[in-house]
Amino acid sequence: MDDVKKDDGTLPPATEQEILLDGEKIAGYLIKPWTIRKCAEISPILEKVLKELKRRRLTFRDFVILEKDAEGKDKVTVTNLDQLFFCITPFVPELIEKTIGVSGDELDKINPDSMLPIIVCILRQNVGYIKNSLALMTSMVQTVAKLSA
Repeated sequence: MDDVKKDDGTLPPATEQEILLDGEKIAGYLIKPWTIRKCAEISPILEKVLKELKRRRLTFRDFVILEKDAEGKDKVTVTNLDQLFFCITPFVPELIEKTIGVSGDELDKINPDSMLPIIVCILRQNVGYIKNSLALMTSMVQTVAKLSA
């Protein structure tokens, strides 16, 4: 994707092909969807997020509505941003570090105004994996709990 700004001063939205193949460039960092190896690396972070959600008695469905638009394409709507913000904020630095491959010192140098676009990009690119892994983890925990009872 070119970093050519539209007339209104914003970057044009990335196409699906650019997101999936090339990634997106934000604040000079190329953000790509997670690979299988990256998913394995990120899973412990998602496990911590899941524990925090459970502590607050929240689920993925409390934050994300997955629908189809008029053309039949997936549409993701994020709700309850205030609660989501407080649930994931403690894990954002580690998630960004592992996704874009920077150290904590380098992360501290990124302009704070770029953090929200970076994390939104990461979540948007990987929402399917996140949704499926959280649902799978929840299902596994419920199964183990039933077997243990």
